[in-house]
Amino acid sequence: MYLWATLHRKVHGNSPHPSLFVTARCQKETFMLLKHNASFYSSQNLQTEHFMNPHAAMRLVAIVSVPILLMTKTSALAQPPVRQRAVDVFSLHDGTRLLGVSQNGTQPKSQPLLMNANWLNQEYPILYQQLTTSAEEPSDANSKLVDQLRRHLEQLRTMSPAEIERIGFLQERLTDLEAAAKKQTTYDLILVELSEALIRRQLVQKPAVRKIGELALLNSIPDMETLSVADATSALQRLVAESKLVTALPDSAQLPADHEFQRLLIAAERRFGQPCRLIHYGGNYLSANGEAPDLQALMPQMLHGQIQNQLKNLLGDPSVKPAMIEVANADGVLAPAAAKLAGNRRLVEVSHMDLDLDSGSSTVSIGVYFRSSEIDDFRLFTSVSGNASSAEISPEQLRRINDDPRVRQVTQLFRSLGTGAADLTKAVSMGAVVEVAQNRAGSALESRFSNAPDNSSGLKILRVSLTNLPDSK
Repeated sequence: MYLWATLHRKVHGNSPHPSLFVTARCQKETFMLLKHNASFYSSQNLQTEHFMNPHAAMRLVAIVSVPILLMTKTSALAQPPVRQRAVDVFSLHDGTRLLGVSQNGTQPKSQPLLMNANWLNQEYPILYQQLTTSAEEPSDANSKLVDQLRRHLEQLRTMSPAEIERIGFLQERLTDLEAAAKKQTTYDLILVELSEALIRRQLVQKPAVRKIGELALLNSIPDMETLSVADATSALQRLVAESKLVTALPDSAQLPADHEFQRLLIAAERRFGQPCRLIHYGGNYLSANGEAPDLQALMPQMLHGQIQNQLKNLLGDPSVKPAMIEVANADGVLAPAAAKLAGNRRLVEVSHMDLDLDSGSSTVSIGVYFRSSEIDDFRLFTSVSGNASSAEISPEQLRRINDDPRVRQVTQLFRSLGTGAADLTKAVSMGAVVEVAQNRAGSALESRFSNAPDNSSGLKILRVSLTNLPDSK
């Protein structure tokens, strides 16, 4: 203990230091370890004058202190008990101890368990190898997609004039798919159907805790198997703040080859075609392809629509129809009014904004509608959204928007109609909020049509059954 106290005073003086607050057991074990290895230090023939030199003494104290501090830090960061973590524990008859999150099962006498694939590979590499080698690879979908792309490329090459850039883009995707088929598959998560006959003992957490654990797995929270529920929750809250939280397990049957093939065609159309971009608000469709809207025609329409909606809300009169027009029907088919504006184009992107003036927030959603030919209907392929609030808007953003000549034209028009300065300030602020929300929705849309296969989360999941244990762990 004297050595411990001496080192503490040399490094930190007489004041206590939180990193040296350890249990008596840790102090005793450290002291015994140093005592056991005292012969090593004495065998180095260190001269007394080395300790008399202040720089040499400080250096030696630092060298000795660092391992001690690291040992005490490790003690302070000990893993929480299993019951305080966001994982379920399944102990098998051979001693294997699986940590993951149990799922609702549909097969009799089995228990689905979702696990981090990397954790399983590190802890039980033989079991990991057994699961990954015995799995049936879903190669049929990949083969079908490759065939679809090849046929489509052959068709594009026969067209005149040939679309060189589009062909090059799709050819790169085809090359990537062919190369991926030759590589060994790696997984992010493993969903294993455990036979009940293999389970010796199990610890299953409450549903709310299991949900936290599932979210931690879906969002690749590091070392989630050893985190407390509180630490896992904190890590997830940071992702929520960044709008990056993955909330659902991808369904392997959700993304067939036809879906991925269409996604690639839309990605090419967005880059090299002429998509029709519309803004849907107040029952009207406005072009967002670059041309400025006709304010003289737009304002009376929006005013009429708002008056109709307010009459319906105030009077409760079912004969007063709301001005809102649905973007698509229940089958995902684009509304005729929007489809008419698309002309002979194959891709339509419809943006819609919801404004909450009381909270100063807005949500912008973008729906992507695609058709394979001019005689087909536009059908919804995917949609994304982005949120923002006035608390995120800086004074610089407001000044930039106020300096926009088109904004000045609008504000001058409303001033001439008697609109007050406070309302105009609110309008400009909400315009900035919508702009931020729209940028976030646009970023999500770009990510959806990136080169990576579209499974919403990007996770590679192996689904496999375990009925027999390996010979050794």
